[in-house]
Amino acid sequence: MQQAPEAIGSGLWSIVAGMLCVLLFMVAYYARGGVFVRYGKRVSLIIVAALLLWAVREGFLHYRRMNGTNVYLSYRDKPRYLEIPTGCSWPQLLTLIEENRIVRGVTAFRWAAEELNYPTAVRAGRYDLSGLRSNRQLVEHLKSGRQVPVGISIRKFRRVASLATSLGSRLEPDSAAFHQLLTDSLYLSGMGLQPATAISLFLPGSYSFLWNTNPESLLDSMHRGYVRFWNEERRKRAAALGLSPSEIMTLASIVDEESDRPSEFCRIAGVYLNRLRIEMPLQADPTIRFASGNDDLRRIEGAVLRIESPYNTYLYPGLPPGPVCTPSLAAIDSTLGAERHRYLYFCARADFSGFHLFARDYPAHQRNARAYQRALDKRNKP
Repeated sequence: MQQAPEAIGSGLWSIVAGMLCVLLFMVAYYARGGVFVRYGKRVSLIIVAALLLWAVREGFLHYRRMNGTNVYLSYRDKPRYLEIPTGCSWPQLLTLIEENRIVRGVTAFRWAAEELNYPTAVRAGRYDLSGLRSNRQLVEHLKSGRQVPVGISIRKFRRVASLATSLGSRLEPDSAAFHQLLTDSLYLSGMGLQPATAISLFLPGSYSFLWNTNPESLLDSMHRGYVRFWNEERRKRAAALGLSPSEIMTLASIVDEESDRPSEFCRIAGVYLNRLRIEMPLQADPTIRFASGNDDLRRIEGAVLRIESPYNTYLYPGLPPGPVCTPSLAAIDSTLGAERHRYLYFCARADFSGFHLFARDYPAHQRNARAYQRALDKRNKP
């Protein structure tokens, strides 16, 4: 590796300068006929030899402090990271390195860092320390600002709070910072969203962000992806159903929560679209679970159906204010390509296969529901 000029080190330059001064002093004495003239040759050899030994020693110590092994090796070759917070000062970084046992000798690291002018160039971020051994390697790596991206997996989130918690656990900003922005009406309005629909931005998939990415930058990135997803073709398909992209996301979230069988998504979406066309309440169980705050609620009956909430689609007609989860891509596209039929009801099959029976009228639906209830009671019978 080619060394930068400053890497030579001010200490080594001091040694060279000292040698030159001594040699100049000797030359001056020779020229003036000083006391060294008589024994000049012998004395000069001794002095030069001593200076060379001193220079070699200092050079070796300089090299060892700069290039010798000082970084603790990772355990069993597992990646080891150093997370430097935004606004971290040089003294704070030294404390961080010492507390996390990054190096064996903090003093040697500090000396090398000062030689390489790093204290004024501290850059925040998450750094992979794998393969680093010497102070020089560590300093140059941190000075470069080359971070390792953090993987963010967006699967199913039912609430903004849980989404914010997940983001805060992976990135530098805490969950409160993400939650504040995801509920900021003024900020979201610039994206054509509101707090109830903000979760729509997070399409399922795997993403990579720098550890110190701020909430605004992350949401801007997600919004760009959202805009790309809602291309002209998808917007036309949504318009053909009489819905906006935001409303499709809301309906798709209900469809996604209704079944674990993607093959049914198109038919279930068709049921809810039929109800919307005739202004029939959606009466969607996932909206009751969302309104109750109990995602594990199984029995949707009795008092829970009277929960006062705009998400209660048993009480209020039309779509709820926003998604009840982050819908899968399959649910979104299935909603856009909803099956055309005359079904208005569906109920879980009595064989507990996860599939549903669909009905056009309420009496047929009641028969299906009673069959399922009998099977459920039988299975739960002690």
